Formats: sequence, structure tokens, C-alpha cells
Amino acid sequence: YDGDFEYLFEHRVGDAHLVAPALAVESVAAGGGSVCRYDGFQLKVGPESTGASPGPACYGAGGPLTLTDVNLLLGRLDPERFEIPIDPAAAERALRAVREAIADSEGDAPEIEILLQGLLDIADERMADAIRRISLARGYDPADYALVAFGGAGAQHACAVASRLGIRRVLVPEDAGLLSAAGLAAAVVERFGERQVLLPVAEVREQIVPWIEELGRTAAAAVAEAEEGVPAAEIEVRRRLLDLRFAGQEGTIAVELQEGVPVEEAFAAAYRTLYGYTPEGRPVELVALRAIASSRPAPLAATASGPAEASPASPTSHRRACFSGRFREVPVYERAGLSPGATFVGPALVFERHSATVVAEGWEGRVDGAGALVLALPDCTRS
Repeated sequence: YDGDFEYLFEHRVGDAHLVAPALAVESVAAGGGSVCRYDGFQLKVGPESTGASPGPACYGAGGPLTLTDVNLLLGRLDPERFEIPIDPAAAERALRAVREAIADSEGDAPEIEILLQGLLDIADERMADAIRRISLARGYDPADYALVAFGGAGAQHACAVASRLGIRRVLVPEDAGLLSAAGLAAAVVERFGERQVLLPVAEVREQIVPWIEELGRTAAAAVAEAEEGVPAAEIEVRRRLLDLRFAGQEGTIAVELQEGVPVEEAFAAAYRTLYGYTPEGRPVELVALRAIASSRPAPLAATASGPAEASPASPTSHRRACFSGRFREVPVYERAGLSPGATFVGPALVFERHSATVVAEGWEGRVDGAGALVLALPDCTRS
């Protein structure tokens, strides 16, 4: 994230080619409901999902082994904290069925810890690969960034995913399990103004600003006319994008229009970031213009500023859980009882009402001044 969102204006969903604006979100089928199975040749996690009905095996409704069951059997989830009755024995039976399938095919079944860890590793690798597709493939090194973990299960896998990507800091916001719902409630109303050009920048340079200002007015009017009824004073033109390419190319790069920065210069910098070089002597073509208008985002709630004084946290209990391939007693912390400045080390579990955080061995945790849980490798905790 770099101050605003990245958009796609053409994308594929299954076999459909859609020409419509959307946020650039990379999805991966490795969620809590993803089915864990042996297909006769190898272990697989997803893409099939059991959904809410019948749900994971532990729901007791006849569902298959899923990633939720794997985390439960590894001791990383507490069945008493679910909103519904949980049946660990049903998860064990589903795991036994997978082990028997492996034994029938290969003559021997792996140990339970090895099998569970293997399924977890597959899921973690698929999540990490999704991040590689939206970072390394676009010229960004994930190791230069922090990983934000949210959703009910995101923080269960965050340390493992971060380690695979060379990321050394993970941020788990307050109410991480409800963050999607909170974001939806705070989302702005957006509308787009678009114009196709398909001409060299040199031929239309003087018209770019008037065109995009006109598109901004069109997009702002569309926001005002939206069903949500946004007052005119609350509307702003937030983005002014140019779709550019070198003459003869098919793909484009979206570049922000910046006052005082020549279009070709901004495009060359974006191209170099993406591909590592810039072709010489090729004219730049303006494919399209886009202006994005929206309602003003809601102001952020005030939070404590500055570093909080560090103080070791005391676990509320201990729990038998599997870390690094073996079961052991690990400390359990209640997220609600961790004040700003509280620190602890992994392996550990942090439970809250709507999610659970797994702090891997070698990682340290602390609560920052805003109440977020920061997980880091030791040399990152103070920076």
C-alpha cells in the first residue's frame, strides 16, 4: 500500500473477461474451509472449499478435513472459543481417513504431526505465492514491507507466510477478525471518468490536463448522483491516472498525473521499476485517461502516539500446541489483557474473540500505542 489503492480495469474471473474497474486483489483458495485431502499422488489444500455447510469436519455435520481442522488438531485453536459447538473427535476421524488413503496408496502413513505440518506448509506456501505474484512480479521486494494480517485466520499463518517471503514484521490490527466488515462500513463511494485516446503523448500533451479535469467533473457528478446521496462538499477527485505504453506495445502501465513531472519521465520511472530497464528512442503513447472521484474517507479515530513503555506480559494459561513439528506447552495470552507496551516471545498463542494469533518460534510480540499487535524478528522490534 502506497497511499492509495491499485486498480484493474480489465481482468478475468474464471472464463469471463471483464472490462470494469475493480481493486487489484489477488485471491488464493487456502482459507479455513479449504479441503485438505490426498488425491492418490500428493497432498492438496484447496481449491475446493466446504463452505459454511457442512463446514469443516469439526463442525460435526459430516464435512471433510479442512485447514480449520488442521489448526485445531495442532492445538492452535481453542474449541471452547468458537461461537458454535466444536467436535475435535470429528476432525480426528477426518484426519484418520486421509492417513488411511495415504497408507492404501503408498503402504505406509506419515506420523500425525508430520501430516498436519505438511498440510499447513502447503497452505502457507500457497498464500506466500499469491503475495509473490503481486509484488516480485511487479518489481517490489516483499522483504521491504510489513505484512498486515487480518480476518479470522490470517494471524494464524502470518509468521509462516512472512518467513517464506523474507518479511520481518507482521502487523495484526485490533479486531483483526472484523476488519473486512469495518472496512466495508467505512468505504468511500467512488465513480470513474474515462476517455480513450490512443495517440502519442507528444501530440496531445497540451490537452491532457483539460481532458482529465473534465473527466474529474464527470466522475464527481456521478458520485453526487449516486444512491448514497453524497453532498457536493464531501466529494473530491482523488486520482488522475494515465494509461501509457511505448509505441508498439500491447500492455499499459497506469501512472499518476503529477504537476511539474513530464509524462514521459514518470512513465519511464514506472517502467524501470517494473522491468528493470527503459527502452531508448521509443515514443510514449497515451492509451487512456481516468479520473477517480469519491466521497471523503471517514477520519481515523485518535490513537495514542509515541512508543509505549515496554513491559513483559504474563500469560493467562498454557496450552499444548504443535510448533516446529512437535507438541509442547506454550503460553497463551488474552489480547484484551495486553496493554500498550506489553511484550512476549514465541512460540505463543494470542486469543481474542474473533481470531487467534500464532507467534512462531524466534518471533517477538509487542502491543504498540495504537493497540495493534506487532510481531517481529528480534532485530526489528525497536525500529
